[in-house]
Amino acid sequence: MNMNIKKLFLAAVAAGVAVAAQAAARGVVVSGGVKYAGKITWLNASKKYVIETARAGGGAQTTEIKAADVASIQIEKPSAFDQAVKGRNRNVLASIVKEYSHLQWDAPAAAVLCDIYLAEGNKAEALKICEDIVRADPEAGWKGDLAPVYWRSLLANNRTQALERALSSAARGGDRLSSARALVMRGDIIMDSGKSRENARRALLDGYLRAYLLYRENEVASIVGGEAAQKAAVCFDILGQTGRAAEFRTKTR
Repeated sequence: MNMNIKKLFLAAVAAGVAVAAQAAARGVVVSGGVKYAGKITWLNASKKYVIETARAGGGAQTTEIKAADVASIQIEKPSAFDQAVKGRNRNVLASIVKEYSHLQWDAPAAAVLCDIYLAEGNKAEALKICEDIVRADPEAGWKGDLAPVYWRSLLANNRTQALERALSSAARGGDRLSSARALVMRGDIIMDSGKSRENARRALLDGYLRAYLLYRENEVASIVGGEAAQKAAVCFDILGQTGRAAEFRTKTR
């Protein structure tokens, strides 16, 4: 083998090993009622998880499980995640999205990264990041950490049909948190078309007020209640109901 070609080949092999190491994380996969704990790697080509578990007598054994056969997966949080979120560090977040593909933490990291791009007015990049995740995991488009920022990205890019499909999926098949978030987004869609009195009334009745009043359980209210209340306050202001607006501005959940 030509020496230059050999060097390139060895470099490619080394790069492949590095990528494989980055794509592995410790966690637990449940399949068929059995828990597999160890180092977990996602194989995108075959759509499988590879779990390396320790043997009782020493050494390790490897188990491959198809994605369709996985009941649940829990991956240890990346050590850099919290600091990256706090500092809104796009480079670290982008690395987590890539390295933890299909390993639980890609969507939460992508949600924060997309929020950064939306805040900067880069709506196209925000949507691209979201769509990469949703393409691999369609459920992420209407349930979980990514869904609300994905919806905002669709709205910002005037992708109304895709947004309506996602909200309908959240209403039909999502949990109560997803349904509450979908109501808030419906209010946002109405207000995005203009801050008229009629739109304020519709946004309250079809979105913000419904989300606030119908989902009062602690877990959902603590996440959605404050946002719904503050947006309802804006609508009450537009309607000239300053007393109700002031009342809702004091609500945090």
